Amino acid sequence: MNAMIVLGGNMYDDSTIEHFLADAAAIGYRGVEIRGVGELKDGRIPQERAVHIKQLLDGYRLTPTNLSLFAGNFACNTEEENLVEFDKWERYLDFASVIGLRHDAA
Repeated sequence: MNAMIVLGGNMYDDSTIEHFLADAAAIGYRGVEIRGVGELKDGRIPQERAVHIKQLLDGYRLTPTNLSLFAGNFACNTEEENLVEFDKWERYLDFASVIGLRHDAA
């Protein structure tokens, strides 16, 4: 097993991604959890910004291990609300792809 201890982002919810990544690297982490808060809420992040975040991750030699976000509540939503949630999920998947987060089926 090749495990990695990563820095979770919950204590940085009110900070910038730059601050979070700089701290993670300075502390010596190799991986980070990217949270869907602040500018990442709802996955509405411009492509250029996603690329910049990828460059930061690469520059700090940090691996994004997971996205912590909320999309769903499908059983309680109307059909229209579910379509909005599916769109949000797709935006998160696009962002994950840009920053190098992989989906490995178990």
